[in-house]
Amino acid sequence: MSSWTAKTDSGFLCLECGKVLATKRGLKRHARDLHVFRNVWYRCPVCGAALQSKNTFCTHLSAYHKELKGVDVELFARTGPPEQEEVLP
Repeated sequence: MSSWTAKTDSGFLCLECGKVLATKRGLKRHARDLHVFRNVWYRCPVCGAALQSKNTFCTHLSAYHKELKGVDVELFARTGPPEQEEVLP
């Protein structure tokens, strides 16, 4: 494990923000999306929603825009966060 993680009785702890995740894989995704690539966000090409992580963007596409299944999501990545009120968690 890296210096930014710790194993606890309830899961894997992110030492950066204190969030506990059930799996090591979940913690890696959390750290990548929220701490490593914190200035990267994704704009939905269909509805215009701005999402703050790759995982959230993929979930959004799967739930609301099934026609985009298999699309290269990196095409919709942006840097420098949009106005705060535009970003969906």
